[in-house]
Amino acid sequence: MRVFSMPRRMAAALAGLGLLAAGHAGAPPARAATPTLFPTAPAPEVVRLLDQNWPQSVRQGFYTTSQGSQLMPYSWFKALERPASTELFFADRLARFNYLPNDVSAQNPEGLPVGFALDRGTGPTSIGMTCAACHTGQITYKGTALRVDGGPADADFQGFLVELSAALADTVSDPAKFNRFAARVGGDKAALKASLAAFSTAWGGFFSAALDGQAWGPARLDAFSMIFNRLTGLDFRVPSNVLPAHAPVSYPFLWNAHQQDAVQWNLSAPNGNYIKALARNTGEVLGVFGALNVCVAGKDLAGQSCPGDRRRFASRLFPHIPFYDTSISVPGLMKLEWAITQLAPPAWPSTVFGAIDAGKAEQGRQLFNEVCANCHHMTKAALSQDVWPVMDQRPTDTDPTTYRNALRWAKTGPLQGTRALLFGDGGSVSVGDMPADAQAVSVLTNGVIGSVVDGLLNQKGGKLNHDDYANLGLTPLSLIKLAIDQKTGSVNDVEQAMGPAFKAVPPAGPPAHKTSCVTGDGAAGDQTPPVYEARPLFGIWATAPYLHNGSVPTLWGVLKSSARPEAFAVGSREFDPIQVGYVSTVGTPGTAQTWVYDTTLPGNCNRGHDDYRRADGSPLTDDQLWAILEFLKMLTTKDQLWTSVY
Repeated sequence: MRVFSMPRRMAAALAGLGLLAAGHAGAPPARAATPTLFPTAPAPEVVRLLDQNWPQSVRQGFYTTSQGSQLMPYSWFKALERPASTELFFADRLARFNYLPNDVSAQNPEGLPVGFALDRGTGPTSIGMTCAACHTGQITYKGTALRVDGGPADADFQGFLVELSAALADTVSDPAKFNRFAARVGGDKAALKASLAAFSTAWGGFFSAALDGQAWGPARLDAFSMIFNRLTGLDFRVPSNVLPAHAPVSYPFLWNAHQQDAVQWNLSAPNGNYIKALARNTGEVLGVFGALNVCVAGKDLAGQSCPGDRRRFASRLFPHIPFYDTSISVPGLMKLEWAITQLAPPAWPSTVFGAIDAGKAEQGRQLFNEVCANCHHMTKAALSQDVWPVMDQRPTDTDPTTYRNALRWAKTGPLQGTRALLFGDGGSVSVGDMPADAQAVSVLTNGVIGSVVDGLLNQKGGKLNHDDYANLGLTPLSLIKLAIDQKTGSVNDVEQAMGPAFKAVPPAGPPAHKTSCVTGDGAAGDQTPPVYEARPLFGIWATAPYLHNGSVPTLWGVLKSSARPEAFAVGSREFDPIQVGYVSTVGTPGTAQTWVYDTTLPGNCNRGHDDYRRADGSPLTDDQLWAILEFLKMLTTKDQLWTSVY
């Protein structure tokens, strides 16, 4: 009988952290935060799908298409029990972590939650995550639920990881629990026990190092730290590169993202076409359990011969060039990115929340164009371009932790001395030797682009179609040249097109604030004001909580800084259509068991971005701020900026 054997990409990564010691069952992350336990809320009477230009087939494709993420074998996942319980881990379809249900269908035969997908790859079927897990929102109001496709999820990703780690460790250490697990999985029990113990040890060890005890809470994830940790620490076998992930950010909304010339909260990912989108999405997959291995001089990360005859031969013939072997599905990523290009911002549902006050909104439109449009790149000059410029950003003096953490350095491990892409300030791309230490973002860029090249040449999870090639600016014949350039070490077309796939953006202009998270924040000599994305605000009403770190629960609090609470509840989906955000006052009915966001903790500061003045220098009155808020409720298209509401 067959029993799961870990793919070599996974085994190499786990061995790299010294976590495959035989017989050691591992333990859950000792310093990780306790997961949020959400109340069991009654199912809403109605679930409405907002009109966002997606037919149901596209919506389901976005919810279920694999991007190459491989969390663990699906046979394991559905056989695990919760810690200290006989209840199956997956019994509630992860609703306790606020993941959204998705009905059984042809595209979702196992009834997985929104954003979870089966990846069949080249080995055993794995369960993984796709874009929709973090970028599908849902809000409720008086019994009606509104699905916000492409909006920020309110899921507790960290809680999910922590409980899953404990479930794995319990299954290894408790004989009765393991026997029940083995009976569900089938196969050779001894081999299964060895594989599960190795996996559990690696999982627990990695997250113990990466999660430092301060909870992210629902609706947030420290994406950059976890991607850096996965690639430079876990995948590249350098445990010292795994650092605490303590700068969680709110999940950004996806509509219009493809039109911007940069994305990520710190604007580090150049954007604006499919090839650059492929780079940013590949980095995302590596952060959510995409498997990666690297071959250098004929050996992989575990010191074994490289898998695949062609890769092994090329790696021996060109020992200076790293060859990547990943689970990433370029065809899957292309399908997901195409869906995002079709996604429209959600319109304010007046039949649910009440009508917009036209007079107040018209006053707000005029004030918005005078006070806000320039910083948010919503002028006619900016929005008339095919790719919207958002790179020129003034520092807002909001919490600097995310910005600073993204500038960290890392040991380059197996890439040291190999061919590396070097990026000039003007966007030039050249080839040199990878140093022993480099900015983590540079290591990530090389890993991402190498993974994209592997994905294009091997096309796991499907095949690129004619439209895919056209969107990427490639042809099947150009892939032959790509393979040749890869082996000779020349800068290939993909590398040139992606340029510096990730880079730091310096401040442009003076800060715009009355209060600050930077001055006197105690950082060791670093008072550099952070730069964060001030993107166009179409559909902003549906994207609470606000600021990059989710530290402001309502849009009114963004406009009126004195209305920002020091602590508020996160996890309730009940909407406040007056202040525009979630009901979040601690102690309000429905929030008693949700997680409390404390803005006094490191990384959670809610100051900055609070100096709104008219052209004559006068500050905005409360009535004027309320008028801007009314306009923001209705803002979904460019024409609304320049056309009277009446």
